[in-house]
Order: sequence, then structure tokens, then C-alpha cells
Amino acid sequence: MAYLTYADLSDLRKSEGFVKLAESLRKSTTASAEKKIFLSHKHDEKKLVEETEAFFRKIGVNIYVDWRDTGMPPTTNPETAILLKKQIRASSKFLVLATKQATTSNWVSWELGFADGVRNDRDIALLPICSDAGTWTDREYFGAYNRIEKSDKGNWCVFSPSNEFVAYLKDWLKEGK
Repeated sequence: MAYLTYADLSDLRKSEGFVKLAESLRKSTTASAEKKIFLSHKHDEKKLVEETEAFFRKIGVNIYVDWRDTGMPPTTNPETAILLKKQIRASSKFLVLATKQATTSNWVSWELGFADGVRNDRDIALLPICSDAGTWTDREYFGAYNRIEKSDKGNWCVFSPSNEFVAYLKDWLKEGK
């Protein structure tokens, strides 16, 4: 299995293989545009967030990114937490853009903890992004959640904390609310 690397994410949207994947996923996730994924991320990683958002948008899935929400307060405060709770509850999936920097974010940890309390375990996943496709160092509790990886056969899949296959990404995206 392989993790998504920073270079892969940037190059993926430009590749012929991605175009085929996007077409396949778009056809198989016709209802997914109605669904929304809450993307938990480190705010300093705007370019990476935009690339991830573009990836999912191209396959027909909406991503909620809090700093794009005009209803969010300009600086974080208790209202921020209330609004984030509402968005997490309303989303069909909760996804952590799991970078080394994101694992140190208090907000990412808080959002994941809240999602863990209100979402089904199957609806929560990490998307590890790392420098090397074969290695990813997580925080100890990140290992308790599903993660998205490329299988040995080249398919994007969701795997459980015990490394068992959960679903193909395209099928996982169709599940939930």
C-alpha cells in the first residue's frame, strides 16, 4: 500500500490516470455532489488544501473548508467552535488532511475529537500526505481511524486501523448521509 505524497497530490490532477479515475468516480458517485466532506486541516497549508479540494471537486464531491465559509468569524472564538460543530454534523464524511504539521494543530485534534463523538467510525478517515509514499508517522491516536491509501493493485481505498480493507474510495464516498 502507498500513501499519497505531496508531489503526487500536485501532479495527480494533471495526469491522464487521474482524468480516467475522475471520470470513473464521477460516473459512480452521481449522488455525491449532494454530499459534503468536512476537511480538517492545518490552516498554514492552504496550497495543499486547495489541491485536495480540487481533487475531490473534480470527482464530484463537495469539500467543506472552513476558511472559505463567509459565515465564520474573522478570528477564532467560541462561535467558531459552534459553527464547526454544525458543519461536522451536516457532513456525510469527516476527512483529516493528515500532514506532519496537521498532527500538531489543536483545531485538527479538537475537530477530530468532536467528529469521533458524533459520527460513525466508518465515516471518519485520514488522508495521510507525506514526503515518501511508504512512510507516514502519525500521532498515536490517529492510528485509531480509517485512512485512505492506494492499494497494491493501484486502487484508492479506505483501510481500517488494523490495515483491513473497508471500501474502495468511490464506494466509501457514496455512503453516509
